[in-house]
Amino acid sequence: MKDNIFDVIVVGSGAGGLAAAAAASKAKAKTLLLEAMPFVGGYINPYTVKDYSFDTGLHYLGELGKNGSFRKRLEKLCIWERVAFVEINPDCIGKYYFNDKVFCLPKGMENFKKRILTMFPNEKKAVESLIELLKDIQKAAAIGSKGPKHPEFTKYMPFFMKLMKKSYGQLIDEITNNQELKYIFSIMSGEAGLPPDRASAFTALILLHYLEGGYYPKGGSKALRDAFVDAIKENGGIIKTSHRVTKIYKNNGLFKVLTNKGEFLSKKVISDVDPKLTFTQLLDEKINVESLKKRALKLQPSIGSFYAFLVTDLDLEQLGLGDFNLIHTDTVDLNEAFDKWDEFKNFFLTVPTLKDRSCTCAPKNFHTIEVISMAPFEPFEKWANKPSRQRGDDYLKLKLSLGDRLLTKVERYIPNLRKHIVFKDFATPLSNYYWVNAPFGGDYGPNQTPSQMGPGRFPIKTNIDGFYLCGAGTLAGGIAPSIASGDIAGSLALKES
Repeated sequence: MKDNIFDVIVVGSGAGGLAAAAAASKAKAKTLLLEAMPFVGGYINPYTVKDYSFDTGLHYLGELGKNGSFRKRLEKLCIWERVAFVEINPDCIGKYYFNDKVFCLPKGMENFKKRILTMFPNEKKAVESLIELLKDIQKAAAIGSKGPKHPEFTKYMPFFMKLMKKSYGQLIDEITNNQELKYIFSIMSGEAGLPPDRASAFTALILLHYLEGGYYPKGGSKALRDAFVDAIKENGGIIKTSHRVTKIYKNNGLFKVLTNKGEFLSKKVISDVDPKLTFTQLLDEKINVESLKKRALKLQPSIGSFYAFLVTDLDLEQLGLGDFNLIHTDTVDLNEAFDKWDEFKNFFLTVPTLKDRSCTCAPKNFHTIEVISMAPFEPFEKWANKPSRQRGDDYLKLKLSLGDRLLTKVERYIPNLRKHIVFKDFATPLSNYYWVNAPFGGDYGPNQTPSQMGPGRFPIKTNIDGFYLCGAGTLAGGIAPSIASGDIAGSLALKES
């Protein structure tokens, strides 16, 4: 077989692309993974500068316990044994600050229920109804994923259709008027990139994901990325970085994938590139499907983020921080928190060096801090076509001004932080736009609204023979759904050979 002919070509090396290549190469298919940037990983590629390393998209994962579904996925891909995961304190996976109150998210549905009732003893009926709603959503999603052949599919169809049409906020509104209780049940909105009133009802699955425990890979996101890379290479897969795919053709039953450094042929192609880019830029018109292209053009992107990457010499543990994720909200009205993004009414703070004590992401006696807040693309759009680090003084001044405003909020939890910062850098949605090729710098692929989840997202198996999709545009945004989509895509591509 010629060196440029493969069984499977995967375009894009985000979490989904890495999983797809791992699944295909594990099955002994001749596999090629093409990545436009000089490095692989997408959102699981760390930002490394000087002696410091920061996670850009992976801060914790769920469902990695003994019988966890995500753990089973990693075991299937032969990744589990390559990565050691540290469990975050099960009594406090996330610490949420709101209205001068604090709520610690525990591991386990019953523990979650008991803790809420401790805070809201007069809301027993509403809390029990909300817990039942979570359980129903979990079961409906499981049955829906099995398709019409599942014996309970018809029974759950009306409820499933309700979930498709309503936002998560609307479902909660039907149960309680207590704004603080609504907030507690909506605490994963940031993980969906939307406030509950705009987010799909399936946002609940994010909360359910973490109620099975929170875990962090020893060595950070780099360890998970490298585990995939090693698995792919050990199974004979080939990874080519700095190979930007410019067009995908098909002739005589073979795909021709054209890059800036040559062309490659394959029986099957899996795209980990956002569906909007895949169907409007990459696919040759002769093989493109007009209905898919029209759908892609209508896609609304998710929101991006403003990031602060910090290193400090403070003893953060002495100041009360730990392995938990800290989430600050000025208001229980999450719609307001999202809309007034530049006031940083809502942010997520995590300290990798307290989650992984063996972490080499900073020198001894120093801590890395990552602070993330939602940020739209539009305020930065005029600099979008300029390369990273070459956007000029006005852009830099805007970043520093926003960063200083964010640090003011952070100092509520880490007093005098500014005086003890030994390194700092800020990033905007343009980092996602440039480094990860995310349309409008979105964190989660297409926006996770009711109309863009479930059937509103893109199928893994397309109606282009031999062409598959994976990544945030398919099942859902986030690391775990992206990896699941890649595994499914890689397996389908081989099954249908």
